[in-house]
Amino acid sequence: MKFYNDKTVLITGASGYIATALIEELVKCSNNIIRVSRSKLNRKEKCKDIQGDISKKEIWYQLLPDVDIIF
Repeated sequence: MKFYNDKTVLITGASGYIATALIEELVKCSNNIIRVSRSKLNRKEKCKDIQGDISKKEIWYQLLPDVDIIF
């Protein structure tokens, strides 16, 4: 997973089962993870958390400028 080194990764639906498993693997190789969820998330090292609804276009203006990869 060296591909993800030095990349900013955005995870949508971060409170879900699949996203949680993906985040567990990504924190091993990336220091720049942004987790987005409609519900409040428990703090996790190496992760920046944003609470919001991705169906609203306004949140994308905040998220996209610094992101390399979106899941």
